[in-house]
Amino acid sequence: MTIIRGTRQPDGGVSGAEHVPGAVSGTDPLRVQAAEAFAAEVAAGRVHSIRAIRSRLRVGQPRAQQVRAYLDALVEG
Repeated sequence: MTIIRGTRQPDGGVSGAEHVPGAVSGTDPLRVQAAEAFAAEVAAGRVHSIRAIRSRLRVGQPRAQQVRAYLDALVEG
């Protein structure tokens, strides 16, 4: 089994994160839930791992990747 992971880019982004299929829509209640669940971390400029997001929000890998991309955008924006 081969594990492919994103790598940190010099600008602080993670390659592979922008290739997540089916971006989370603006009206998705998962965005609200994620923003509430990870508010302290986002305020501190940190984003949890996909595994932690999966565990806390009880979602699968693809949704956790979408949420992580959204939380990354919140931290950067």
